[in-house]
Amino acid sequence: MEFNIEETGTLSYCLKVEASAEDLEPDINRAVRKHRAQLQMKGFRKGRVPVELVRRLHGKELAQEAVQSLLEEMFTDLVLDSGKYNVWKDSPLYNFNYEFEKGVTARIIFAERPTIELQDLEGQELAMPADRLTEEHVDRALEDILWNYGSLQPAEEGTEIREGDVLTYDLQEIDPELRAPILGTARKDQELILSEEEDALEEELREVVLGAQVGTVVRFEVESDETGAVQDLVRRRTYEAAITAVRRWRAAEVTDELARRLTGGGEHSADTFREWVTQITDVKLRRRNAEIRQTRMVDRLLDMHEFEAPQLAIDMFVDSASRREAAWCAVNASAEGSFEALRERLGRLAERQARWLFLRNALLEKYEIELSEMDVRLDMMERARAELVNGLYMNQAPDDFVEPDRMDPRSAAYRARDRKLFEKLAEVFKITVDDPAAPEEAEPELLEA
Repeated sequence: MEFNIEETGTLSYCLKVEASAEDLEPDINRAVRKHRAQLQMKGFRKGRVPVELVRRLHGKELAQEAVQSLLEEMFTDLVLDSGKYNVWKDSPLYNFNYEFEKGVTARIIFAERPTIELQDLEGQELAMPADRLTEEHVDRALEDILWNYGSLQPAEEGTEIREGDVLTYDLQEIDPELRAPILGTARKDQELILSEEEDALEEELREVVLGAQVGTVVRFEVESDETGAVQDLVRRRTYEAAITAVRRWRAAEVTDELARRLTGGGEHSADTFREWVTQITDVKLRRRNAEIRQTRMVDRLLDMHEFEAPQLAIDMFVDSASRREAAWCAVNASAEGSFEALRERLGRLAERQARWLFLRNALLEKYEIELSEMDVRLDMMERARAELVNGLYMNQAPDDFVEPDRMDPRSAAYRARDRKLFEKLAEVFKITVDDPAAPEEAEPELLEA
């Protein structure tokens, strides 16, 4: 059996193990005998099933468990008990592929916790946004809500076409020399959203139609690639598009019916809808400001503490976020360089998050933050209220938005512990209140491991 430990990055290591089938045989035999002692099988007394029969029936599973146990014992002996490494609890990561009655090559990846010397935070000034709701906040919120609950409405003939309009048009290809329609090329009732062009024809149409009026006919040319009998030819095609209809998104109007739908009850009407939006907007403002306060604290704390996070932790955040964004079609992974560019972009955020992960744990230990079951329940209730508000702004019925499976107790515990930590930090920092935060200050959520 051979093994060695290599440093693979900042505070990150790999224990490589190579074991032959002969090296593994004693451990597999012990696993078989241990299982045999507890095994009951028809025709045999307990513990008396022939060893070869046990091995034939259960050998693969027992061997897999034996190899896993052997690797865990080696990691304990060579790393945990060596006194050389302050191992991060979320490692090691075992990577091996074992085939029954063959050898194994394994890589056990682990990282050390960075050494962090916590600085004195007493008296450190930190500016925070004020929870001051203004009429401008309410006006903007009301406008957003009514816009999200709007609908497409026909534009009158003569109206100038602009971005975001939905066109209905008849398309006809024109012979440029004869200046006459080409038979068989007419297409009726085509549709185009002016902001979602998909091909060269739609892009050219957009250029000539913006600023034109409903009911007009526009002519434009499109460069087209065609394969000829001898060589590839490039020529321009001429089209005419008759704009037969235009629909434009218009915000909803406040009615009693809309007010009842959004508030989930009958006690509100069009007259009291603004009052209800004010209450909702106040909740949203306070929650957003709380997130900004936490972000400012994190930034200040990271600036005050200079240390490097393990490369393994950074890689874990990047891998998780990359898979999630790719699954959400946030990047075309098949396009050359797109996935690498995504990982590079996420890497900067992942490094920040990895550093905060270890600094957060150090602060939790220093301030002895404890969590109760009630803390977790309160967080889940707050999460439900927050998602109701988000549902309102996302054009979803509030009473259908929150689902029970959205409330993960582990995530709730993490958030609740964070909230208690930031409450403690607010007592330690010297907090000053500034003007309301700018809209662009809100940062994206931290990556999840």
